[in-house]
Amino acid sequence: MRSLVVTSVSCLALVSLAAACSNTSGTEDETTRDSAGDVVHGGDLGVFALQLGDCVDASNFLDTVGPGDSTVIDGFAAIPCDEPHTAEVVLVDDEYFADLEEYTSEESMSESSTPVCIAALDEYTGTEYESSQFDFVSLVPTSESWDQLDDRGLVCMGITLNEDANAPLETSESMRA
Repeated sequence: MRSLVVTSVSCLALVSLAAACSNTSGTEDETTRDSAGDVVHGGDLGVFALQLGDCVDASNFLDTVGPGDSTVIDGFAAIPCDEPHTAEVVLVDDEYFADLEEYTSEESMSESSTPVCIAALDEYTGTEYESSQFDFVSLVPTSESWDQLDDRGLVCMGITLNEDANAPLETSESMRA
């Protein structure tokens, strides 16, 4: 599955996160969506089923991991965006790493995705990353998903930070501009 990497405004460090958040396969979508594709009734949502604008509960790992931790993520609990959530999908690009001939490393993939996630977050929120209350997490392929699932995708998820910009904040509003 994909690895989750957080780039934090407060410490400008890369953090790989370590927690499996749900029992979904990577492609399951146990949510109910309206005709526009928005989640109206929450449920487990695999990382390969995430869509632009999906709101999820990422609190299990955002609150507990530190620099240097690493893990595999297979899914999240998806939530309607008007209910309390901790992350929102701001970019899904299933072919972002398709030009790479071979797997490099989670660290190099997350580093190369940082400018793309920042640009996606800025566009999605209508703000500038450096001066906003928003940060992001990026989901990049693991060597296993690269080899076994032909995973070449990137998912960027926005998070709202508390007023000290050092921890995620649960919100009941979409961050979409």
